[in-house]
Amino acid sequence: MVRLGRIKEKERNKAEAKRYYEAALKLDSKLEGAQKGLERFQSNMQQADIEFEYASSNEWLVIHTIANKTWPIVYGKMISNEQLMYMLELIYSESAIKTQMEVMKHEYILGLQEKKPFGFTSIQQHFKEPNQLIIHKLYVLPEYQGNGLGKAFLDYTTELAIKTNHDILCLKAFHKNARAIAFYQNMGFSINGEEKTDIGKGYEILDYIMTKKVGT
Repeated sequence: MVRLGRIKEKERNKAEAKRYYEAALKLDSKLEGAQKGLERFQSNMQQADIEFEYASSNEWLVIHTIANKTWPIVYGKMISNEQLMYMLELIYSESAIKTQMEVMKHEYILGLQEKKPFGFTSIQQHFKEPNQLIIHKLYVLPEYQGNGLGKAFLDYTTELAIKTNHDILCLKAFHKNARAIAFYQNMGFSINGEEKTDIGKGYEILDYIMTKKVGT
């Protein structure tokens, strides 16, 4: 009888432990859900004051400044400092930006939060085909990253592509930039090839070509 009583007590203890365990799991799930909800709320609040506007060539310095703050962090461990400085001058000098806008028909779009620039994108309509819109550049200042602003840029660009009768978005991502590649893949882009470009002074850039269908 004593042994039977001990068995029953163990079974009660196991049942009670199971109830506590299940209750703890439910509590963890609720806390995780609340945390995710808070993160979504904070992200939405941070995006509430976002606007996008086309930049004029007179605003080249804004673009230049954002690029010079962003590139060392994004590419500093991927390419040499000499190459980084060379490429910044090649792509983001006053004359380079104005040529892109006025001659090459690149459209620069600034992202603003509470009227302060937090990043930019550069696009070109009817790129290689009438239905292709290419995103040449997309950068968000380091202090604004992690708040969904890169996604906001892509959402805006997607809507713009659809409104202007494009059904393919394309871009080029540096092959060493795993973080950017993963971000674009998460946003529905896929790798459809690669392109090597000689940019001078003995430097070559290998990019992945990424595309995404929109409006379907």
